[in-house]
Amino acid sequence: MLAPLHLKYILLFILSIRCVFGEEKWYDAEDGSRYLVVDEDNYNWYEALTACATRGLSLVSIQSEEKQNALVDVLKKTGKMFYWIGAVGTYIPNGGLVFRWINDGEEFDYTNWRPSEPNGRGNENCVHLDRHNYRWNDNNCRTNKMALVCEEISRVTQMKKYISSLERFLDEVIVF
Repeated sequence: MLAPLHLKYILLFILSIRCVFGEEKWYDAEDGSRYLVVDEDNYNWYEALTACATRGLSLVSIQSEEKQNALVDVLKKTGKMFYWIGAVGTYIPNGGLVFRWINDGEEFDYTNWRPSEPNGRGNENCVHLDRHNYRWNDNNCRTNKMALVCEEISRVTQMKKYISSLERFLDEVIVF
């Protein structure tokens, strides 16, 4: 049995994790996608990426107008103004700043930048979505704190389904 003092520390630990991760909620979009929104302005881009990854998720990639519209419908139900998304710029010699999706490394086929963006001003290599007009803006990855939007990665989802079916199979085959 746990001593009361140990139980107190465990409860404090659980509460501190809740405070660090903020208010989070899953949303189902009209297109069938699911998004985890952490509605606290606690994260720089790297922390947001890590927060999604620790849950087996990725910062959202918006690769079509249909996905943008589905995400906008979800974010209209939330309360924050700025959300990190899964896009990051890298400098290519003689090519300038090239933005890619973090979950697959692909360059953008679809964009929804604010006017005059991306501008790369002041080391702005990471991308966020502005709930005011639902357009994208490049911003400093380290200094700005925002909320975040995670999504399930299809490869991870497929692996989870495989593991689940394997577990069911083993449960049927192995009798203790």
